[in-house]
Amino acid sequence: MELVGLRYRSALGVTVQIAFSIGYMMQPVMAFFLRDEFYYQLAALAPNLVFPVLIMYVSSSTPQILARSVHDH
Repeated sequence: MELVGLRYRSALGVTVQIAFSIGYMMQPVMAFFLRDEFYYQLAALAPNLVFPVLIMYVSSSTPQILARSVHDH
């Protein structure tokens, strides 16, 4: 949020919250299709297992990339 100007701050806040809203809406859908509690918890845990692998491949954070591009120009 601190990298965005005042003009786009509210739009960015709404956009960020969309992912959380979709996640909350997906929980009942997952519970409907995955009746067993074990498989429901496994499906809810799956994204958390992917993120550490993704972090290993991403070399820099977004603020670092933006700071480098500002200094390069």
